[in-house]
Amino acid sequence: MKNDNQKHEMFYKTLLLFFGVTSSLIILELSLWFINYTYFPLRIEIDNDISRNDWRYYHTFDEKYFVYNPEFLWRPRPNFGVFNEQGFRGELFDVQFNDEYVIVAIGDSNTLGSRVYEDTSWPHYLEQKLREKYENITVVNAGVWGYSSFQGLSRLKEILKYHPDMVIISFGANDAHMVQIADKYWAEQRNPIQNLRLYLLIKSITDKIRILVYNDIELVHRVSMEDYEENFLDMINIAESNDIRIILLTRPYIYYPGEKKNPLWWKTYAESYNNMTVKIANWSGVPVIDIYEMFETRDDLFIDESHFTDEGNRIMGTILYQELEYLTELDINEKDESFQ
Repeated sequence: MKNDNQKHEMFYKTLLLFFGVTSSLIILELSLWFINYTYFPLRIEIDNDISRNDWRYYHTFDEKYFVYNPEFLWRPRPNFGVFNEQGFRGELFDVQFNDEYVIVAIGDSNTLGSRVYEDTSWPHYLEQKLREKYENITVVNAGVWGYSSFQGLSRLKEILKYHPDMVIISFGANDAHMVQIADKYWAEQRNPIQNLRLYLLIKSITDKIRILVYNDIELVHRVSMEDYEENFLDMINIAESNDIRIILLTRPYIYYPGEKKNPLWWKTYAESYNNMTVKIANWSGVPVIDIYEMFETRDDLFIDESHFTDEGNRIMGTILYQELEYLTELDINEKDESFQ
């Protein structure tokens, strides 16, 4: 009888301890949510005053413009902010009008433009220029903040249902970012527990210990050069197999005077990604426009190191119009003939 009582007492103590620990963890989790605690693995301090963050967690779970998606990690929230119901910037377009010539711009924040409601992106200005000459033409802005070519490949597959005639592809900046785990592996390893603030707190502590004590953080690019090449070749093959004309762009950015290259900073590697874009285009025989070369000394046209001012976007739209005018006219004429 005494042993049974001891067993029951031990059971209730264990149960009480379990509920106590569980309640404490829940309270701690709720408290971290209440104070909006967050941590972007990995946060690295450079030169004692500059930090570099892996922003993928923020885009995936915390940024109000996006919803979580296992394939894209984050994707536009429909009918929210700058995004329409179709998940693009700008007005909805009707894919039933097959005589409409549709150009889709796929890229990152430089393509999508700013967070303000007024559209001052270069796809918007490109469309304005084209419509001065062509009536039935639409430029769809399918850019997304933070996207790399990893998501760009899925974005291209997604827009096939809209039957575009031309796609303009611009990536490289986010691909070059240094992180703990590459995009394709990070997507595979996502699980619900990583959305807990307590997980982030523990992660921040262990990362700090590894950096400060062991210094064993091994970093990779969000998209390796090999995967970058493969992603672009896949996009080219998909476009060509669907009779879509594809245009590649190098990614514009600037170096500030006296700025040092740091092995942890994406701009240290951006030139290599731009060079690979040009090589892929030459190998595949598709057009490439070296936007970086055209803007590399125009720091007056950037609001920061990699995003255009309104004037920069206007000039970008005009440059693309001039570069694409012949191809666009050729394609539109061919499309008109097919409807006759």
